[in-house]
Amino acid sequence: AWNPILTAVLRAGGVFPVQRGKGDSGAIDTAVELARAGNLIAMFPEGTRSKTGVLMRGKSGAARIALAAGVPIIPAVVINSATVFKRKGWRRPLVTVRFGKPVPWVDDMDDEEGEAARAYTDAVMVEIAKMLPTQLRGEYAEFTDRPPIESNRIRQ
Repeated sequence: AWNPILTAVLRAGGVFPVQRGKGDSGAIDTAVELARAGNLIAMFPEGTRSKTGVLMRGKSGAARIALAAGVPIIPAVVINSATVFKRKGWRRPLVTVRFGKPVPWVDDMDDEEGEAARAYTDAVMVEIAKMLPTQLRGEYAEFTDRPPIESNRIRQ
């Protein structure tokens, strides 16, 4: 449901609308401009919030924006946020937010098929998974115990 007060607060905080699932080029252009200007862009790379807290497959939008803007992605996780809306009584649940190290990318790949954006997305999602409890890592769990990928595509 649309809430005019919440909308005003969000807009004052720099939030802009996105037509999800429609390749909203206006929103992408806005995000790229903001990132190039040094602003942080907060996104859920899965395209939504997980109802169970288990990490879902990442979509490539955040990576495409970062690649176009020439900026790194800073992985972040929010743990236990679903309990905020399910709580009973006055006791507040513990919600944890963790930030990882920036994950820059050197894009030297011919990218007609979005290969660099997909590979960058997967690299970021693995870093996100590493910050989650084991049971919440989803399909990226199998990659979190491996040593970092040696590649000339990732700047250290």
